[in-house]
Amino acid sequence: MHHLLLLFFLFISLPVSAAPIKILALGDSITDGADYNDLKPEHSSYRDELYDLLSDAAYTFNFVGTRTSHYTKNSTDIILKHEGVPSIRADQILTGGLGQASLSTKLNQYDIDIVLLHAGTNDIIQADASSINHNSHATTKTEIEDIITTLQTKNPQVTIFVAKVIPIYQTPDWSLGLNKLLTESWANAVSTETSKVIIVDQHTGMTADDYADGDPGKIGVHPNQNGENKMAQKWFDALKKLELFINQLRIDPAFTLSAPSSGYIGKDITITANSHSNAPITFTSSSTGVCSIQHATLHPITVGRCEILVEQKATAKYHASHQTLSINILAKKIQKITLAVAKQKVEINKTFSLNATSTSGLTDFSYTSLTPLTCSIKGKMVTALAAGECKVSASQAGNYKFEPASSPVKTISIIETRKAGAVSFYTLLLLGLYGLFTTKPEYKKLRVY
Repeated sequence: MHHLLLLFFLFISLPVSAAPIKILALGDSITDGADYNDLKPEHSSYRDELYDLLSDAAYTFNFVGTRTSHYTKNSTDIILKHEGVPSIRADQILTGGLGQASLSTKLNQYDIDIVLLHAGTNDIIQADASSINHNSHATTKTEIEDIITTLQTKNPQVTIFVAKVIPIYQTPDWSLGLNKLLTESWANAVSTETSKVIIVDQHTGMTADDYADGDPGKIGVHPNQNGENKMAQKWFDALKKLELFINQLRIDPAFTLSAPSSGYIGKDITITANSHSNAPITFTSSSTGVCSIQHATLHPITVGRCEILVEQKATAKYHASHQTLSINILAKKIQKITLAVAKQKVEINKTFSLNATSTSGLTDFSYTSLTPLTCSIKGKMVTALAAGECKVSASQAGNYKFEPASSPVKTISIIETRKAGAVSFYTLLLLGLYGLFTTKPEYKKLRVY
């Protein structure tokens, strides 16, 4: 019976083969990792430590860019590509400068998912903007906004992390004027519905011990390995909160879903769903004219195809899951009732039984006398009451699969009860004639021999 077959889906937990997340490190010598006075010849800016952090966390990623300076992972490694140019200002990053192509031209050579932007340090230094209120800070902020727009044009879904730049010199800290303009509200203003701009505070926590240049014991411009490790950790802490990275570490839940392949109006259907994930499972009817659903109980409304969307949201460990379940809501079937009687003639006051069967297999029948003065019925037993025709039938009320039905009418003859020892008139007449011909002499001669 096809309507009893179960639809069964199983989603096995398998490793996810994720496409690499493409990360663009964009900025100046702090991004490039330029070596000054052989203070750090083996190190490749924060990118080196960030590579290790991301790799150890099992993310799949690539650094992208046109530049390959200052990477040391191995002789053929291009994973630490970047767009960090020593001495470059924000306006030059955008339009081209120091022998570099414009940002839009560079972006034609690769795709981007994530941008780590640390820019503005050279704008401050070259403008001698030691004052926190120097007018060049607002200009630099506008140029950073233009960089963001260019990146969003390349990929409308790009996520851009903008750094509050690390401290520059110590007395006073020249970076404060620009950093005070790079606020959360500003980041929200330059974000779009699909491209989020996020502030990463690279400024707080940097000390004189984190710099490779500058006077002894004072903050300089370029971080040493300790400072770069701090920067890498802050980038990493921001990246791992991003859905793009969270989703890479999720696995598919072992999700099972079962339900009948068909159903009938008047009979609710229970859908069974189980998953390794502890996220709630939701059920939604996509064909509300045919069926409705509450929790996991489906209520058929009319004949047709019932489509149910079964969903489970993602968790930190598991991917989101969804499946469409299709159940045919069928019309009720016709059943045929057959009624059998034990006798065709029954004397008054005698009883006899009825027996009905149905093509549906249902067995709860009702029996009815259509001639209650001639015969009565209790259960399936008939009592003959008076001579005449006894007409009876059987009916079955049906259920969610079968329509109600009645049998054809059966007719049984009810006859008078015969009394013990009674002799009929005709029997007496025949006996009298027999005696006459056999005992009277005058009739003996009439015998035929």
